[in-house]
Amino acid sequence: MFKPRTWIQAAAVLVAALLVAACGGSDPVGAGPGSSGGVKTFRICPGPNAQTEAILAFFDVHEGDTIEFCEGKFDFDVGLVMFGKKGITIKGAGKDKTYLRFRNSSDQDGFNLNQMTGITVQGLTIYDAPGNGLRVFRSDYVTIRDVRVGWTISDPHADGVYGAGTYNPDPQSWSANGAYAFYPVICHHVLIEDSISVGSSDAGVYVGQSSDILVRNTEAFHNVAGFEFENTYRAEFVDNYAHDNVGGFLVFDLPGRVQFGEKNLVHRNRSYNNNTPQFAPRGAIVAYVPSGTGALVLASDQLEFYDNDIKDNNTVGLVVVNYGLADPNQSQKRYDFYPEGMHIYNNTFTNNGTQPQIPDPERSTCTGPNGLPGPGDSPDCLGDNAGLLVTIIQLKNAGKSAQIIWDGATDTPNDCTAMPVDSDGIPLDQPNPNETRAQRYEARMDERGRPNLYQYDPEPVCKYNAWKFNADGTLKKPQNGMCIENNTFNKTTPLAMLVDDYANIKFGTPDPTDPANLQPVDHTIPTECPIVQPELLPQFVPVLGSYTPNPANDPRPSEAELARVCGSVQPGQVNHAALARYNCPRLDQYGLFADPEDPTKNPNGFGVPFDLNTILFSDYASKYRFLFLPPAANGAPQKAVYMDHQDCETLNVYDCYTATLGYPVGTVFAKTFSFKNGAQENVVETRLLIKRQNADGNPLWVGFAYEWKQGADGRRYAELKIEGSVHSVSWDYTDDDPAVVDAQGNRMRYTGSTSHYSVPSATACLLCHGGDDREAGTAPIGPKVRNLNKTYDYADMGTMNQLAYLQARGMLDLPAGRSPDQLEKMVKWNVPGSGGDQPGSPVDVHKRARAFLEVNCMHCHNPGGGAQNSGLRLDAFTEPMDQAHGICKPPIAAGRGADAGDYDIQPGDAGVSILVNRVASTQAGIKMPPLARSVMQTEAVNLLSDWIDTHVAGFSDPDANTCGSSGGFLPIPLMAPIPPTEAQKAPWG
Repeated sequence: MFKPRTWIQAAAVLVAALLVAACGGSDPVGAGPGSSGGVKTFRICPGPNAQTEAILAFFDVHEGDTIEFCEGKFDFDVGLVMFGKKGITIKGAGKDKTYLRFRNSSDQDGFNLNQMTGITVQGLTIYDAPGNGLRVFRSDYVTIRDVRVGWTISDPHADGVYGAGTYNPDPQSWSANGAYAFYPVICHHVLIEDSISVGSSDAGVYVGQSSDILVRNTEAFHNVAGFEFENTYRAEFVDNYAHDNVGGFLVFDLPGRVQFGEKNLVHRNRSYNNNTPQFAPRGAIVAYVPSGTGALVLASDQLEFYDNDIKDNNTVGLVVVNYGLADPNQSQKRYDFYPEGMHIYNNTFTNNGTQPQIPDPERSTCTGPNGLPGPGDSPDCLGDNAGLLVTIIQLKNAGKSAQIIWDGATDTPNDCTAMPVDSDGIPLDQPNPNETRAQRYEARMDERGRPNLYQYDPEPVCKYNAWKFNADGTLKKPQNGMCIENNTFNKTTPLAMLVDDYANIKFGTPDPTDPANLQPVDHTIPTECPIVQPELLPQFVPVLGSYTPNPANDPRPSEAELARVCGSVQPGQVNHAALARYNCPRLDQYGLFADPEDPTKNPNGFGVPFDLNTILFSDYASKYRFLFLPPAANGAPQKAVYMDHQDCETLNVYDCYTATLGYPVGTVFAKTFSFKNGAQENVVETRLLIKRQNADGNPLWVGFAYEWKQGADGRRYAELKIEGSVHSVSWDYTDDDPAVVDAQGNRMRYTGSTSHYSVPSATACLLCHGGDDREAGTAPIGPKVRNLNKTYDYADMGTMNQLAYLQARGMLDLPAGRSPDQLEKMVKWNVPGSGGDQPGSPVDVHKRARAFLEVNCMHCHNPGGGAQNSGLRLDAFTEPMDQAHGICKPPIAAGRGADAGDYDIQPGDAGVSILVNRVASTQAGIKMPPLARSVMQTEAVNLLSDWIDTHVAGFSDPDANTCGSSGGFLPIPLMAPIPPTEAQKAPWG
């Protein structure tokens, strides 16, 4: 063990190194390094240490600080993550001077800015992220200015930066690009201006499930969708330019999202020549946007679309459709299919619809010509052809398209009279005095009487639409009508002269036998005006506001203070003073283990080892877990608080599925990762989760890793690795649990290696551990009652139940009158029959598959998690499984991961189920979970495949299990493209 004096010296050296690295080797502007007051600028210039400097800066910034990237080119092999910061500026020397490239990154996103307040990104380019370029999630007061985000293979500008030939003009070469360039989701008060997006395989500038958004003076080209608003409230596109995309502007309202939207403005934009051949992943919604779409509106309410210039889009200028045309079997009772309150005026449409993209017979299950129903085909096959609407338009409209097309669908009254209620059971047309804006950002009901349902509201008992109708059953107009007025239609070519100005095609479902679909096309322009009373129009304008940083709220400790406290550890004692606030340079400075060289046994203080029924997979690493509780004033341990999924004290707007025990401030979790090869063991890292109290008195979990090394004296020590690292490791061992066996009944043996085992950066830890469903920061995930409810062989008490042991040690009180065998218990995913069912039976496989998904995926895939915007919930409780749990659920925000199929889970066919394909993948931007592994866990993939192929249909809600009955999300915007003809390819080289 090192003497205290040596520790202090080592700490001072390491802290100084970290602080110098964070400043990029340049003098910081403002307060000096390590200062406890003022603000700081981290200046990072190209060079071999730039990536480390950037990661450290993203972790260490405090309120009011700036991260400044110098002019030049940077190449990163990891993404840059920032979480929970306030008042931060990230800037470069200009988008044509500072280039950050993530071509070889192991992470999904270039920038991932999460739970920020007052974040500005300006003056730089982000290129080649595997998934999303600039992701901003669950954040407020966001400014993005003078930023280019894209993929070099799609951007002619890249040739001048990285050399001739970097850009490839063939759109089919762009299919491996990431999904979104600009990607704010679940945000408020967002400004994007003077920026460029290029090459997205989904949407270039996407803003979803957000409120108060302004996008202006921004260009989008060579994307599938140039600009997209999805389920937004008070979002405005103005003075933007979309050209040479597959589609220009999209305004969608889709099921399965956090919120539904209305009151959006699209004006003074240009949408030209959006005729790029389709290159989106198969299962992505935008894969069915036809080449040649100027603008598309799907199921969105109260849209003001005016003063736009829409020109030379081959299929259509503007199309407005209802969701029933895409998927009439969508089962969510909270979701409204119909676009209502549409006001389209003062636009100029020029030469649109002259060469509509034709449907692809290869994508149809129908056997007739061009993918149409043939003899013996079911009418349902119509829905399997994504391009059918174009054929319908041409068949019904004498072979012509139109510059504006409406599908003509309008809602009809039903017998539902039950107003939807909130999570407290209060109808949404009544106030809830206990509800805060954090729980429901928008009004409970709009001025038309439409209830505004949020994800935490229970599913309504029926689809309530009475608010739309008069007593005689007629639709209330003009507020729910369609107003198209004062538009200019120019036709300057012979083909354009054949195109209609407007067509209501009267085809609102995919069923060609529906009598409503047999009505003739109507060319009478609807003028149900005014849609919105003038006095209500100010409610459409986004409210941006601003955030003023206050550095005094977020002081940083000095070097001397850090060295003094971390160096004060005493042998055999936990250094609680250091744990309370300081990120010590070495693990042994916290005094957690009796032997500072061995983190696998003998914890100090109130430390206890523990295990879990089902564990997170981490490249076949072996793990040693310890819980340390802090002492109370009387010297006894402070107790953890019992909470399970039915009884928790978390935020009341969420379910309790992710609830762990409640842990006091001062709690520490230590988890050591090692790789076994026979009798040899390579201990690689120890990760800590520490529950602290921030400056305003609220609890805050922090997490970081320590990397094990060997000193010159031969002794081992663990050094703080804020920036993370990558290791080559191998393993060859049998499972510690004798109940885990292979198909022959032999003890399961694991062998393999990887050159990309990742020690995560401190910011990366937050991606999994930081959710709205748990306490702030890197809160623990695994130690839930049901996962702790198992036996462990303790040195002091022998083999006993872990929960009973904690109670015996005075660390936990179990519910009165209930023993551990009366508490909830998770199955072991890899032990058939561990839940008491017949091994290999359908219910046994089902329980084990869902336990695996809960532990490996639910920390993000829950209503308050990091993937809440996906709409996919992977708890192990909800029965029967519904669409929200993946059954026949079209993917949301899956990017290239959607290429496997049309649904997250397609019962009976694991091969085309997106979920199992992502669990099997090791590619950044596709694999799930996106962190913690570099190899496939074959055993888990086999279990999930068997579950989906053979068993999951028996546990699915029949209303949700409708895969293929309408082709899922197929005929959405008009058609699926066929491979382009040589003539169509010509403009693209």
